[in-house]
Amino acid sequence: MPELAHALINKKEKQLKLINQVVDEVIVKIKSDTDKDNEIQLKKEIAEVEAFKLQNQQ
Repeated sequence: MPELAHALINKKEKQLKLINQVVDEVIVKIKSDTDKDNEIQLKKEIAEVEAFKLQNQQ
């Protein structure tokens, strides 16, 4: 009987490790996507400021 309990605990621990690994990968992906989105937004804002500067120079 204790062997069965240990086997179930080991199985649950392995499942939990796998779930945590997947969650970590998702977090990394979200951070990466957010960084890309922020970079795109920043480039748009820089382009707008540069266009505004050009308009004011003319």
